[in-house]
Amino acid sequence: MENSQLPDLRQFTALVAVHKTGSIAGAAKKLHLSVATVNYHLEKLEQAVGAPLISRARHGSTLTRAALAMLPDISATLENAAHTISSAQERKTAKSDNIIRIGAFPTAAAVLLPRIARRLKSTDIKMQTTLAEVGTISQIMQAGLLDIALSYTAKARPHPTKTKPHTTAARQHATANSLTTALLADPLLLAVPLTHRFAKLTRLSNKQLLECADESWISGTTPDDPVDEKIMRFYSDAGKPQNIKVQTDDYAVALGLVSAGLAIAIVPQLAVSKQKPAGVRLVSLEDPSFTRHIELLTNPRTLQNAPLNKNLSSFTTAVLAATKELRF
Repeated sequence: MENSQLPDLRQFTALVAVHKTGSIAGAAKKLHLSVATVNYHLEKLEQAVGAPLISRARHGSTLTRAALAMLPDISATLENAAHTISSAQERKTAKSDNIIRIGAFPTAAAVLLPRIARRLKSTDIKMQTTLAEVGTISQIMQAGLLDIALSYTAKARPHPTKTKPHTTAARQHATANSLTTALLADPLLLAVPLTHRFAKLTRLSNKQLLECADESWISGTTPDDPVDEKIMRFYSDAGKPQNIKVQTDDYAVALGLVSAGLAIAIVPQLAVSKQKPAGVRLVSLEDPSFTRHIELLTNPRTLQNAPLNKNLSSFTTAVLAATKELRF
């Protein structure tokens, strides 16, 4: 089988979740994904198998006979993957306690990781870095292959009500898969060429942003990216689908296309924090919900390893200090 036809574990996980919950919406809730993302993984698996796997009905979804026949092998594959990871973790030596396995999305790797590394020079802590988009980082974290990760969401998480504001505890949110620490509110900006009709504005209202629906847009290539999903939902809810002409996850490429007058794009402040792009006007969005919330995800298994947990505390302190430099 060609590599392009090999399903990834997310496709298997999505199918099992539909079987357990009885619906695609239930699977999405169980996996903390959007319905569109679950559908995407199921469609990819159906393409690889060459047969329908889901029978969709008004009040739920069930697995087809072909999918039910696959289910034992799929369950065994997921169990074997989990066993492989657990075995690898058990073989860790004391020396590995000084190695922090960190995942980071590209802009965090470019802007935050150098600042974090500078703060760790006086310690024995070493970083083993994995770069990926946030959806992939989440999967790798759940598989137990990361101790900590820099990620983001398009929706701010509620803070605990019994903690004092501005403390680390007040910024933390626990789930079954990770301990999440809020780091940075990263505003989203509209990038337009200097000749654009909105180039002279400093802030853009939702009404003005809707007027841009028919223009040529640049969007990301990752199907479950929280920011791309939020922007597309903003336009689809208003009955004005986004006119996406170019897809790239490279902000330098996107801004180059904007500068050339070929399209417009939404970019986070962090992506342009090092240098203002030439030939591009960055316009703030009036609606505060257009914000990317950068978070630090900690693997609960890591917290159970006392020596590693001590280093993790020092690492978290370095991360918090690094993000303080970037308050927008």
